[in-house]
Amino acid sequence: MIVVFDTNSYRDLVAGIDAADVEPLMQKLLTLESAKGITALMSTIVAEEILGHLLDDESTRTYRACLKATKALYMHCGDEHQYRLVPSPQTQLAKEFFGVESKKFLDTQQAVALTAFEISKDLSKDNINRHEDTLKKIKAHLQESEKELADGMLEMGRKIDPSYTDWNLFVGNQSMRTKYMNFIKSERFKIEISAALLAAVGINLEEEGLITTPTREKFHEMIQDYIQRYEAPINMQALFYELLLQPGYDVTSNSHANFLWDTQILHIVGHSISGDDIILVTSDKAMIRQANKAIAGRVYTLNEYKKFVGL
Repeated sequence: MIVVFDTNSYRDLVAGIDAADVEPLMQKLLTLESAKGITALMSTIVAEEILGHLLDDESTRTYRACLKATKALYMHCGDEHQYRLVPSPQTQLAKEFFGVESKKFLDTQQAVALTAFEISKDLSKDNINRHEDTLKKIKAHLQESEKELADGMLEMGRKIDPSYTDWNLFVGNQSMRTKYMNFIKSERFKIEISAALLAAVGINLEEEGLITTPTREKFHEMIQDYIQRYEAPINMQALFYELLLQPGYDVTSNSHANFLWDTQILHIVGHSISGDDIILVTSDKAMIRQANKAIAGRVYTLNEYKKFVGL
């Protein structure tokens, strides 16, 4: 069995203990997992989310939590000789649908994993400062991606609702709200969401000179395959678009943009590597619901997982 922890699972795992106690805790967890034939893989997205907070004020709770989580993450998924990564969605889709390996995507994964390794060896502020340039790039990537999401949602709102004000969609217009909800539940929504993601991956691959634009027929086949194979992230996207109907649902506040990363992480649900099922550990209720709609039994909460391994 393969296990992948999300960001808050690592943070919660080491909550309430000192940094010096992280290593013995992880050694105990690794021993218990080994007895059950479990291998942990690192999600690049999770690593980025954790590392992105190491530029925060070191007096904050978030900084302290992510500092410990960095060590837990790397110890769980690697050692001084190697690290084990689950492919990022971009790497995964490039290989699965376009039949190529993107150097750009692979280089990003490796840079993030190596930074986690270097920092996990020495949690001092001096060592973190030595990686400041890479950490700034990671944080900028997270922020820029979330801004692009927010800008895209604002643009969509203004396009489909003439009376739209920021983060208030179809106010007082029940007919349009119903029409919008019916669209989210439709096959057309799945097609458009899938097409947008595959096109984004394809554009990157074309820029690297790895592929040429697929024919319309081929692209349609790819969309249908994606819909069949990746129900969980599509479900998460549908929930996100549904939440936009809530008055004042501001994507830029209250970590709402995390839906972007949650959706990407859910690409592992229902999949396997070399015949071993991948289990996601998360306590995020929305992620659990959307994953279980696709395939039950592939998501554990952290408490359920700890009980399963005997921690």
